[in-house]
Amino acid sequence: MAQLFLSRDAYFCPMDDGLVFLNLATGKYLAVHSADIRILQANVVGWTQPSGLSNSTCEGNESGDPAVLDALVAEGVLSRTANISKPPTPVQIRTTDALPIPTHAEFHVRERKYSHFPCLFASFAYVSLSIRRSDMHGIVTRLASLKAKNVAAGRRLSRNDLFSMTLRFLRMRQLLYTAREACLFDSLVLTHYLLRHRFVPTFVIGIATKPFCAHAWVQYDDCVLNDALDNVQPHTPLLAI
Repeated sequence: MAQLFLSRDAYFCPMDDGLVFLNLATGKYLAVHSADIRILQANVVGWTQPSGLSNSTCEGNESGDPAVLDALVAEGVLSRTANISKPPTPVQIRTTDALPIPTHAEFHVRERKYSHFPCLFASFAYVSLSIRRSDMHGIVTRLASLKAKNVAAGRRLSRNDLFSMTLRFLRMRQLLYTAREACLFDSLVLTHYLLRHRFVPTFVIGIATKPFCAHAWVQYDDCVLNDALDNVQPHTPLLAI
């Protein structure tokens, strides 16, 4: 069988019973059972067994089902050409802390400073338009580009400054939208907003199974910025920008 490559829009993470892939271009998630992981090792260039999977997890079918490869190619997760590929490396990121988020009442008793509202609105408008166009690839590419520029410029401002800016964002966003049941949208807007202010946050998508659930959040180092730690930790990070 010809060599295959992980597509540039594909992300994956190990779970208890196999792997879960995300094709960012289509927004589709696909699962590969542990019995078929060996066929990925044999046919995907650069593939190594993810650290989250033990040898016993991959025991079973010695070769795997070739139909799995055909399905992943058809779904755009694997590619037959190297020019639209990337190394098949899973996300390595930890979450051990979370920024205390004030209650709704506490937001209103604090002094409001809305000098940064135009920047928030610009981030809100950019993400809204991109999602309307179903252009998640474009959003993530833009975030990665902004972050790389901030890192290259040495723009790693203090943790306290970032926390203050995040709390300001959380107060102002109430004027535009609610984050309830909108973790992906809220996390994209917050990431874009912080990047425009020269910070280097990390946008994360994680998943849980049994039942299947996808969740998004923003963190700085190992500290979650826009959610509670208890909501985040049950999810295995799949994408981190």
